[in-house]
Amino acid sequence: MKLVLNIILIFCSINLILGQKNNNGVTQESVRKGVIYKNEKCWDFSLHTNGYNIGYHSGKILTYYKTKYIHIDFGLVEHPRESKVSSLFIQNSSFFSNYTYGKQYSLWNLRASRGIIRYLSEKSRSKGLAVGYNFEGGLICGFLKPYYLRVMRSIDGKIVNEEIKYSEKNRQDFLDVNKIESSSSFWKGINETILKPGFGIKMSLRLDPGAFEKYARSLELGFLIDGYLQPVQILVTEKKEHYFINFFAKLQFGKRY
Repeated sequence: MKLVLNIILIFCSINLILGQKNNNGVTQESVRKGVIYKNEKCWDFSLHTNGYNIGYHSGKILTYYKTKYIHIDFGLVEHPRESKVSSLFIQNSSFFSNYTYGKQYSLWNLRASRGIIRYLSEKSRSKGLAVGYNFEGGLICGFLKPYYLRVMRSIDGKIVNEEIKYSEKNRQDFLDVNKIESSSSFWKGINETILKPGFGIKMSLRLDPGAFEKYARSLELGFLIDGYLQPVQILVTEKKEHYFINFFAKLQFGKRY
């Protein structure tokens, strides 16, 4: 919730700056006189309740109240019950240990979707706020990467450090907090990544102070559903999931032409 509030604060600050800039220039004509721009290209960043996404949006402006678009994004999906562990670990020298307890896989989603924006209100000039909604749906390619831990293990009476992923054979070491040093490098296990195809649906409320201006900027608040053809295992301690539902806040900035 704190991150969402920070996004809204950043959006309001940027909008104030851009709004002042527009007011120093030529007054915008009423949108009732017709659509000036036909296309828009935007970049966006969104935080959701269990991760984040970075995306690109390419839209076709059909009328002042309707835009159809293609959206591509990539981001992290965490399990709702993930628990980060940070503690002081001492071996030869002191350092902080940081890892996610019981995590078997990291899930990264690549989404490709089509969507539509509809505005419910008409903003006649540069001041004001256009309110609308989004509906978006498409395909997902999930990348399920094994999560490795650095642990201390006893082999032939000697204590050694090893990087391990979860298996039934090493379950005891993988889940023993007294043996875990930290998580391994992100790149560890990248060549063992499994593909998980699926589908995604997204609906949101859209607040757009720049709906009919050259420079696009908007804030979206809504929910998204990621579903997979085969169940996905993220945590050892939880059951496999066919879908994840998250609430999100998204900032979008770009240009119309």
